[in-house]
Amino acid sequence: MGVDIAKTLSSEMYHNNQAVNSQLVTGAGWYRTLNWLIETDNGLTEDDVLINSGNWGNYADSTGNAAINCGDKNINYTTGRSEYWKANNIYDLAGNSWEWTQQTKENVPYALGGCFYDAMPNISAVNAYDIASNEERDYLSFRVQLYIQ
Repeated sequence: MGVDIAKTLSSEMYHNNQAVNSQLVTGAGWYRTLNWLIETDNGLTEDDVLINSGNWGNYADSTGNAAINCGDKNINYTTGRSEYWKANNIYDLAGNSWEWTQQTKENVPYALGGCFYDAMPNISAVNAYDIASNEERDYLSFRVQLYIQ
């Protein structure tokens, strides 16, 4: 699914709800969430989030408990398939699939987070991937950002 479809689906998710507004996650929202993971006491360090997320994400060469059923031979389309691939009850920020965001550079959209194909040294939840806005791949998804009105 391309980024335009992800934007449309995200914004329509709660279109009949007066109390909630939704949109495709912004780059700032993604990075703020990663900082929140570092700031909270969830066992993840700054290095775990920003440098090497292989110990809590689904990558080709994940480590420790996160290595269970991980990587490109275990394509994972289902969010939350492993309890080890979460932080603060947010699943799959690190790995599984690249996620479309509203972040762009020179009008090229970016997906963030990495996917099950990625291997060291490129496995971090902070990773960004510039990709054609209409490109459809089995490793692209999106995350919705909610606002309480």
